[in-house]
Amino acid sequence: MSEITNEPLLPIDLTLEKFKAAFMEHGPVPSLARYYGVSPAQIFTTAIKYNLSLRKLNSERVRYKAKKAYEAIAKKLGHYPTSREIRQDKESKKLYGAIRRLFGTLNRFREAYGYPSPPDTSIARAEALYKDYLKFGTLTKVAKKYNITSWTVGQILRNANAKGLFKYPPEKPDLLSYITPKQLKADYIFYGPISNLAIHYGVAPGAVNRLARKYNLSIRKMVTERAKKRLFEDYKEILTNLGHRPTTTEIQRLLKSLYSRILHHYKSIDNFRKIYRYPKPTGKYSKKI
Repeated sequence: MSEITNEPLLPIDLTLEKFKAAFMEHGPVPSLARYYGVSPAQIFTTAIKYNLSLRKLNSERVRYKAKKAYEAIAKKLGHYPTSREIRQDKESKKLYGAIRRLFGTLNRFREAYGYPSPPDTSIARAEALYKDYLKFGTLTKVAKKYNITSWTVGQILRNANAKGLFKYPPEKPDLLSYITPKQLKADYIFYGPISNLAIHYGVAPGAVNRLARKYNLSIRKMVTERAKKRLFEDYKEILTNLGHRPTTTEIQRLLKSLYSRILHHYKSIDNFRKIYRYPKPTGKYSKKI
């Protein structure tokens, strides 16, 4: 004798329209079975009864859910959302992925259901990115603020430049136009190297290098001139401390660092003395200054 089961059954008045509507809201099959409190087998049996393809029905359900979610976002925002607004909304990221899978693009989705396209915000967005680029100075910092890639920022700005919205990359103002060649050399000797001079001028080191090239000034020569000036100043300080002009022997034995610098720039101590018109000391030590 077969065992009689008391398995719950689907409602008797469940019409085709009611079944499809319930599937749209509560599908797929396992979820709909739980909703009615029946086994999934009964859902399959009902679908067969009404000659329904569950695969097609499930595809319709996903489209229905996407449409419903899109309308919920539009209601929340007060306007039909852009693709950017959908991607930035935490609750809507899955919707964007579903739309891409089903329709390929958001525009096709809008066309399929007759939704109007949102106002063109590309110009306003490009202008906002450009404003922040001028503020931050780098694409990376702008990209971090908007949670996009620096390549995307650059592409938007390049497209806007092609449309004539603004100049990108912008022409940088010549902050050093007031600096003459003579002043640049004097400032380098006093403030150098380039990094220190750039801090003094309030610009990047590259700007100082460009200015030097503009005036056809050799950075290497300015480095040498600065080193010689510092050497001369150090020598004068030694004269003050010793109270007399040091002999060659004193420089070689007691002032080794100074001696090596003199040889590097002037080849010999005599050449150094000759250039700065220091007479050569005689005897144990020279006369007091």
